[in-house]
Amino acid sequence: MAALAMIAAKSTNTATWKPWIAKIGNGVPGAVVVNSFAQGAAALKAGKQIRYVGPGGPTSFDSYNDSTGIFQIDTYSPTGAVQVTGNITAAVMGRTYLGAGGSIASTMVFGYVAARHAAGRQVAGEMRR
Repeated sequence: MAALAMIAAKSTNTATWKPWIAKIGNGVPGAVVVNSFAQGAAALKAGKQIRYVGPGGPTSFDSYNDSTGIFQIDTYSPTGAVQVTGNITAAVMGRTYLGAGGSIASTMVFGYVAARHAAGRQVAGEMRR
């Protein structure tokens, strides 16, 4: 979305293109739905407004510019084809996405367990070896 926002804003200056992220994610009345960078870039270059719905599904931003969608890492081919290469953090439930915060919560829990282990301290309910 950042690259599409730069095209829409006709600028690589962060202060200029940043407001376009929400416009592209939420869409505006009459916006064309696009599903790839290539489609989005072509529509923007044709003077159209877009609503980007990528491989992770639609991304909607609230009044704080937060999104409850999944955080994923994408790569693009020279033709604009997208490939999902991973999530920022993997969910404990495998490929099942339980909802916002699911991967963050498990990361926090396992981070806590790892920190306790590194410090040589027990986690509640853990048996000594």
